[in-house]
Amino acid sequence: MSDSELQRLIDQTNKGSEKAKDFPHTIIFDWNGTVDARNTGVGIPLKTLKTLISLGKNVVVFTSSADADRKLFMRKICQENNIPYTDNEDILDYADMFVADKDSDERKAGKHGINFVRTWDFDLEKTLPDVKVKIAKGREIHEQKELCTCKHPGPHTEACDCIVSHPVTEKP
Repeated sequence: MSDSELQRLIDQTNKGSEKAKDFPHTIIFDWNGTVDARNTGVGIPLKTLKTLISLGKNVVVFTSSADADRKLFMRKICQENNIPYTDNEDILDYADMFVADKDSDERKAGKHGINFVRTWDFDLEKTLPDVKVKIAKGREIHEQKELCTCKHPGPHTEACDCIVSHPVTEKP
């Protein structure tokens, strides 16, 4: 992650009361043992990170030695999915939540004063209870966040309370 990208994330998280309404806004995910990029069923599915991004959350993968040869797969997956990644621990100073699997990660979260969630305890519905996101059988269900296109009577010129269900789409 470049300094300008890091600064952009910092600027986005420093919004006072807006930040409180949107908590957690910046969620950092450890890579090894946390993100299930190979769809093995162990860890947090990559779709979950993409869903968080589609809901306007800042999602960053934090891992050691991000530029090392052994991280080639991680870089490829993150770049293909527009997920920023870094090995700069300072990113934790600007995060609301750190999701990882080791005791050493929990100590890092404590050092930086942020919420720590174990990989196996992470639940999208508990993390974002007001958004009511559910992913089941290839469908994503969430509150309408854009111009409403529902067929309910009456004008819909802005976001409404409608629930939208659509296939989970993969961004190229």
